[in-house]
Amino acid sequence: MAQCKETAKEFIEDVFSPMVAVLCSAEVETVCQKNGLSFVELIQPFCRLTSEAHIRDPNNVSHPVRNLHIVVHDMNAHLPQNILAKKLLNDVVSNSLPQHSADIMQNNVVTVNNHDLQLDATTPWFEAYRSAFLQIAYPSDHEFLRHYLACIFVVSSSNADPIEQFVKLTHQQSIQQNQQPHKLPKWFMPNILRYYVLVHDVMEQEEAKAETVYQNLKAKYGVLSCHLLHINSRLPASATSGPSDSVNMPNPWSRFIAQKQEMSESAEFESFLRPGDEENDEFPTHVNEGSLQSVSTDVDLALEATEYDSSSSSSQVICHPLGPDSEVLYDPLTSDTDSAVSISSQFTANHAGSKPSADSSGLRCGSRSVPLGVCLTLSDHERLRIFINEFIVKGLISWAEKSIRTLNDQLTTRKGLHRSLFSATKKWFGGSRQTNPAIITNSTNVVYTSDAPEMQMRRLADLAFMFQLYELAYQIYHSAKKDFNNDHAWLHYAGAMEMACLSVFMQDSTNQRQYPLHYMETTITTYLAACKVPHFATRATLLSTEVLKAKGLFAEAAMQFIKMTSEESDLRSALLLEQAAHCFVKMKPPMVRKYAFHMILAGHRFNKSGQKRHALRSYAQALQVYKGRYWSMAEDHINYTIGCQSFNLKQFDVATSALKHLLSANSQQSLPQQTAFLREYLSVFKQLASQAPDDEERELPELPLPIVESNAIKVLCASNAGLIQQDCLGLRIQATGVSFNTTDAENVRFARLEELIVSSISGPPSSSAMSFRPTIQCFTRTSNNTTSPVIAVEEPVTIEVTVINQLKVTLVLRDIRLLWRFTPDECGNAEKAFYSNEQSSNTPKVDKNVILSTPLSEVLLEGSETKQVCISLIIRMMGQLQITGLAYNIGCMSTSGQLLTSAVPDSVSLALGNSSVSAVLPPFSGANSSSLSSPILVSGKVHLEVQGPRLNSTKDERLGKMYGPDKRLNLIITDKMPKLEVFFREFPASLFTGQVCQASVELVNTGHRPLHNVFVATSNPEFLTFSSSPRKPETSEKQADDVGYSSDVIRRHDVTLVTKLDVTSPLDPGSSLVIPMWIRSPDVPGDHVIDFLFYYEPAEAVPHCRHRVLRHTAQLTVHPSLNIRAICGRMVNTGAADQAEDIYRSTNSVFVSLEVENICNVPSAPSLCAVQTLCLSEDWMIKEINSSALKQDVSIGVQECQLFTLKAVKCLHNSDKSSSNALKLSTVSCASDASKTNIPKYISIDFFFRANLGESSKSSRLAPSSFRFVSDLSSANGAESSLAGKLEKSFIFDLNLIIQWQAAKTDGNGATDAIVGQHHLTLNQLHTLITSPLQAKLPIDLPPIRFTSSHLPMLLLEPSSELLSQLVRFSFCYQCEAMHDFSQRRLCIVPVTVHLYNCTSVPVYVDVDTQAGHGRSTVSTSRNQHLQPYNPLFQGHPTRSFTWSGLTVTRIHLLPYCGQSICLKACFVTSGVYDLGTLQVLAFPAGDGDGISIQPTVQRLLSPALMTVHSRS
Repeated sequence: MAQCKETAKEFIEDVFSPMVAVLCSAEVETVCQKNGLSFVELIQPFCRLTSEAHIRDPNNVSHPVRNLHIVVHDMNAHLPQNILAKKLLNDVVSNSLPQHSADIMQNNVVTVNNHDLQLDATTPWFEAYRSAFLQIAYPSDHEFLRHYLACIFVVSSSNADPIEQFVKLTHQQSIQQNQQPHKLPKWFMPNILRYYVLVHDVMEQEEAKAETVYQNLKAKYGVLSCHLLHINSRLPASATSGPSDSVNMPNPWSRFIAQKQEMSESAEFESFLRPGDEENDEFPTHVNEGSLQSVSTDVDLALEATEYDSSSSSSQVICHPLGPDSEVLYDPLTSDTDSAVSISSQFTANHAGSKPSADSSGLRCGSRSVPLGVCLTLSDHERLRIFINEFIVKGLISWAEKSIRTLNDQLTTRKGLHRSLFSATKKWFGGSRQTNPAIITNSTNVVYTSDAPEMQMRRLADLAFMFQLYELAYQIYHSAKKDFNNDHAWLHYAGAMEMACLSVFMQDSTNQRQYPLHYMETTITTYLAACKVPHFATRATLLSTEVLKAKGLFAEAAMQFIKMTSEESDLRSALLLEQAAHCFVKMKPPMVRKYAFHMILAGHRFNKSGQKRHALRSYAQALQVYKGRYWSMAEDHINYTIGCQSFNLKQFDVATSALKHLLSANSQQSLPQQTAFLREYLSVFKQLASQAPDDEERELPELPLPIVESNAIKVLCASNAGLIQQDCLGLRIQATGVSFNTTDAENVRFARLEELIVSSISGPPSSSAMSFRPTIQCFTRTSNNTTSPVIAVEEPVTIEVTVINQLKVTLVLRDIRLLWRFTPDECGNAEKAFYSNEQSSNTPKVDKNVILSTPLSEVLLEGSETKQVCISLIIRMMGQLQITGLAYNIGCMSTSGQLLTSAVPDSVSLALGNSSVSAVLPPFSGANSSSLSSPILVSGKVHLEVQGPRLNSTKDERLGKMYGPDKRLNLIITDKMPKLEVFFREFPASLFTGQVCQASVELVNTGHRPLHNVFVATSNPEFLTFSSSPRKPETSEKQADDVGYSSDVIRRHDVTLVTKLDVTSPLDPGSSLVIPMWIRSPDVPGDHVIDFLFYYEPAEAVPHCRHRVLRHTAQLTVHPSLNIRAICGRMVNTGAADQAEDIYRSTNSVFVSLEVENICNVPSAPSLCAVQTLCLSEDWMIKEINSSALKQDVSIGVQECQLFTLKAVKCLHNSDKSSSNALKLSTVSCASDASKTNIPKYISIDFFFRANLGESSKSSRLAPSSFRFVSDLSSANGAESSLAGKLEKSFIFDLNLIIQWQAAKTDGNGATDAIVGQHHLTLNQLHTLITSPLQAKLPIDLPPIRFTSSHLPMLLLEPSSELLSQLVRFSFCYQCEAMHDFSQRRLCIVPVTVHLYNCTSVPVYVDVDTQAGHGRSTVSTSRNQHLQPYNPLFQGHPTRSFTWSGLTVTRIHLLPYCGQSICLKACFVTSGVYDLGTLQVLAFPAGDGDGISIQPTVQRLLSPALMTVHSRS
């Protein structure tokens, strides 16, 4: 925060220091010029009292006088006129700003309210302006602080008659002092101090003569008023060799003497004066109350430093309101310009504290440059110091002490008489004061004579104040202000209150009197409102604020600074607003936002006054507060102004940086405003780029637009594919490969397929899992980028860069290209040279044929649009390639849609709150007439840097922000490699469920080396199969029969997920190979995605790459075709006489009921026809039940069904063919011509095995839910020999069916195409309904999980009710029709034989209950008491009631796979149709049941037993 170099008391003492005039003879100036100085400049560094002196007040009390400083001026010098005063103040402020102020601010960082502010430690420009403002002010008649107290007459001893010269000088001074009207300079009182100094040059004059003259001088003027000063004017011997020999001599004049201004500078400002203005430059000799109105508007303007340019030459010259008469004014046409300039420079040097110039050791001596004080020795310095000390102590202080006593005595006498005579009159007749010395013209205009008591009191108070008698001064000021108030002399009143307030502050801390702040407030208000003298109000403000800051009253000081701002004075307002801002930041607590706001106001006023550097500094300091605080409009205003000021100061780098912030993503500016901002930025950036020499190659500058999302950069190592072509051989689809749109889910799927291929080639997964690394063809932010992409020579690599336009303006990007750095592989070179395509003199250029790239011509980015830019490179040399950046030319579109040129509107208004700041854009952008129609295009770049994933493994990584490597932009260029392209011919886009068609795969080597070991893996292994050789399907079928398939026995072969294609020899570059392929559509309708991964290896080893892969994703739409339902059960007993044959047939044969339904839902759905049924089983073969029924062509229409039944017979095992890999193949034709299907038998069987392979990864569908739970538990607990396991095993068998079908499909052209397909069924449970395709099952609500002991409860091993209801098969043997005469005999008795057969491998007990149908069952059951026939094809019929005779309950014991018959009698009482199935058969396993208590279970009746009883009439 800004601190002044002087304290408040020191500042006030220097402002009101005693002023002394100097009148020298010409010989003295000649002697002094030998040292490069005038006499006033010679004594200037020594004008401060270094020792303590004492002065006595009127009460004869001694008071110390410390650090008394006197102001010495040449009596003939004139104060600068208004124009020169403006120039002086303007230059003082401008020159006081250090050239590297930004570096100074960086060293003064203060943390205030979470803001790290870089504040100015000092404000030397304000101190310089303050001192210059106070020193160039003209003296006023209402105070005596700026009047001369003494005059020093200086004569050289070389003069012919020094005494006579002293007399002439004294007479000259007396004439000037006593002339009427009084003119400048003004004197404190008639009897001033006159001091006589005889200067003797010790090197040229005789000492005796000087001593004689000095003795005569003392005799004439007194000892205390004379002094003999010896000075040296000859160069010492050491100085003759060169100026550098005297550099060790002290130079006290360097900080006081300002550099002489050039003559052209004064001539430049003389042009501001219009002809005839000189005669109007008249000023009053004194200021009275009545004259203030006429000059009130001109006072402050005379002291203001405005911006001087060519437009100011026509402005009217404003005269100084307190200047002298025109006879003694400085006239630019007649006066000595150098003298006036030197006078102003002297004021600047003495009081502004300006920075010494670079040539401060040089001195003006005519036209010669002489070092300052080069002839003076240290003794001369000491003599000068003694001279000033004697003058102040023996002369000035003594004179002041006498004058104070004299004035006090006069005032005591005259003021007392005046008060005694007129006190009563003043009380009763307040308006009549004719005997008063004051001349009253009206109630507000008062003019005092010089010897009036009020003015004598003011003279005494001022004299006491200048000599540090502050208590005496306060008492007199306080008394005088009352008189001035009574007389309504407001100017005198305000001046007395001002000095009274300062007198209180300047007293010692022992004084109990409080600082009267209201005095100063009243003073400033009176100066401004009543007196209309703003320059005195400014002086009072400068003094008062220093006092307030010294007392810590920063809020009050800020208010006083702000109160003095006005539109009349921009420079003064700027400086005061800046000081107010510093006061706000010093408050407790600091008011940071008020600091920033007032710094903006100060910067605006600095800009209006022409102080561009100060305006830039102010806005830069305010930006620290507003930056990043969501004050977007204010921040834009500040940045734009900083850009303007920096551009005007030719600081293009600062302007570019400031304007860059206007192009942020959260900008709330309108579209035209953003367009203007962008145009300005591009114009300034273009000028910044043009500063470098044209013959020097340089790097491209970085641009802020557009934004590049670095982590979204993608590197594609494979060319895009997926093209669909039509040639003479049909539809040709290229493998899709990898693109930038590939998702992470797809990468995971293909990585699994690649791992599957690698593990199948290299060995078990356990040995290859640790070393497997999937091939990455598209490197993104989510891929594993720890390894660099490997690119083969002559193969393209594509880089996708995401660019974001955060503005509303449409951006135009042209000639977009990648920047890279290439390091070739050169053997034997320790230091590898690298090449770069970016312009730089340090990097060699690479041949254009080594790396080929075509720049993008143009890309349009709409407002707030995100777009991906793709650029490809082809590298023709091995090495390492690093992508470093993106280069382009950027422009913007105007609101009309045209490319923006440098021709823009005259101004653009930037809104800020309720006000707007108009920035004139053409001068700022530097547009000229030659470029008004040229488009603004700027060449630049953006760096491409990617950041790896954040590490989170160790504690240090979790606590700190540590990131892993990301090498996606560091490419490795390896040797030439093979490249496989795959084309699919006649690949269908849509199929029916189960449809089988033939296609082909064409392998083409487009690389530069041969390839071999081609493997393919797919996500749906049941979808396709390749022929064993690339021949036609007809030969493949015959070959398949030769290699192991026969009509009777099929060898079970392993079907793997990875298929090695039949590429017998390496595929050379440019050659191709076609391989047939069969496709079977999935069984589930809908859209399917099928992934193919082709794996191949180079025939020759290539570094960095062992194999390559090619992806393909096929989209397939599947429509429903057939829905097949099947169920199998035991053959029903026929009631044959041979019971053994019936038992054998029941045990070794089952019936298979098939229902085929056409469920096609596409338009013009074809009619389907089941052609052939194939059976694959180890133990079973299928046959026709009725061959004539199946040999008919039955066309199944949409929503129609076909029902047919087959018989499965168990085969006798042959020891030679009982291998586990041998499956028996049996075929049943379902049509008249089974050869209509085009599916080869080995292809059909291979699809069956693949279908099971595809289902192996899913949940098992072999067993229904009723049996799966028991089998899983038994196998899981090792209880295969348990009762449940034995029972379940008795009902499981292996029967695999392949139903082939065909249809005729008509296309849009009327052509008919035959389509074929097949469905698969696996029957492994009796009486279980199986569908193809499988129907989705509803989820089963499982009971809550219970945590029990480690062993499984025995209840879980209990057989299911479904299994227990099929332990025994029973059938009836009876007479189907019976004739009976109920009139003869009321009861018809029919014998019925019930055959029972144990279907299990465990003995069972069977209870036959004849009373169950009548509700009188005597057997206790717990399950299936009302079980209906299980076969859904059979339906029960209502029947009339009948009864059984004989035993009601019969229990028999059946051994495993054994049967027994019992005889019953059925009794009927009337004719009708009866169902004998009312008989209830219950069974349960014999033995303890593994400790499980099993209740008898009702057995299912598989077929109705109907009997018809006729009545014989």
